[in-house]
Amino acid sequence: MKKYFRKKIIKNENGQALVQIAILFIPVLLVILSMMADLWRVFDAKLLVQSAASECAINMVEKSDDPEGVEKYVRHVIYTEYGNRLKSDKVKFKMTPTGTEYEEKYTYHSNLDHKGIETSNKFRDMKIEVSYEVDLLMPLTKDIFGSNTVNVKSSFITRVGRK
Repeated sequence: MKKYFRKKIIKNENGQALVQIAILFIPVLLVILSMMADLWRVFDAKLLVQSAASECAINMVEKSDDPEGVEKYVRHVIYTEYGNRLKSDKVKFKMTPTGTEYEEKYTYHSNLDHKGIETSNKFRDMKIEVSYEVDLLMPLTKDIFGSNTVNVKSSFITRVGRK
């Protein structure tokens, strides 16, 4: 019985090709999956940065009464809303005015019979730019991008009123 087992089972080479493919394919598959994970982290960070920049633009318009406190408030929004998914020390926020300040005149009518009140508002366009550095984990992904980090940016331009 032992001789039969040795001859037929141990020396049987039917699964040899499958084992060789598995030995070669598993490391390649792991590298591809880990690179996909790194690229997904970059994509996810880009979506979060776009969302944070949009949220900053909305909050900037709502809080435009106090120009000095706008930047502090917006930074607070970034860190409280996105602090659990973005590392706060890698988030950079920049707010710059674009163009000149301009005035828009209009007439406010409370109802159809009312003559209307002439009034005006001053506006300025502000550019909000949020950037974030994503650390890459896989050495092969680092070689493809050429550095250990990828910088993702998003910017919005919004109109901010002045009183």
